[in-house]
Amino acid sequence: MNSAVARKEPSEEERDHQHCLICRHAETIRLRKKVQNPLLKLQEEHAIIINEIDLLLTTLKGHGRTQARSKKCVAKTTMHCVRLENLLSKHQMKEERVLVPIIAKYLDTDITAKTINEHRDMSSRLREIKNAITALELDTDYASLESVAKTVKKFEFLIREHFSREENVIFWFASLHISESDSI
Repeated sequence: MNSAVARKEPSEEERDHQHCLICRHAETIRLRKKVQNPLLKLQEEHAIIINEIDLLLTTLKGHGRTQARSKKCVAKTTMHCVRLENLLSKHQMKEERVLVPIIAKYLDTDITAKTINEHRDMSSRLREIKNAITALELDTDYASLESVAKTVKKFEFLIREHFSREENVIFWFASLHISESDSI
């Protein structure tokens, strides 16, 4: 006898609890033991930033059609956006203080300019996302939500591409010219 068990959709409270568990996990990652090598610290920050983008996307999926649900979701997504903005800003300052001089001195000024321009572009796009999320509070239209989610996914792609280039090319090159005593 084949009996299928119907899956019960989690309640809003259960979803919020799951979301809190995800946030606690992200906090645990942030508080992990400090890595000695400055490039490994930067790479670890990449993972934390990607995780925060994932949390932002997960929270966006929770945007509801009722005004109360929308306000709650907007508050959470705004919180993730602010956290992401802080993480990204601090990370970019570290890279520009440590990596950019090495790239400029030993590699190529075009790559230096491209890295700095990408950092500015990412910050600008994140501000646009933050503004779009704030606008969601007034708009429960599903198309607006989908538009913001697509923008966040494009942002995630841009970030992943940038991080991949740094980790696979720039970090390798910088490792030839940086010591573990260099601070970030």
